[in-house]
Amino acid sequence: MERHDLMRLLAGDDAASQAALAALAAVELLRERREPIRIGQIKASGSSWVYTVLLTEDGGALVACAGVRRPGGGTAG
Repeated sequence: MERHDLMRLLAGDDAASQAALAALAAVELLRERREPIRIGQIKASGSSWVYTVLLTEDGGALVACAGVRRPGGGTAG
């Protein structure tokens, strides 16, 4: 993605802009972290969203979470 496209997206007040800001916040949390992390994914049957969860190495605490809407919305995959 080009920088000007990203800046336009971040300046908006729609759902896509909110998702982009949340993703940037998750990236910042990961940059600050020095310990290893575990990555998992949640795909609920019938849901139009997929969530990526980033956990502490022992899986005991959530570090960050990001959700992405799947194409075709709501179809199980």
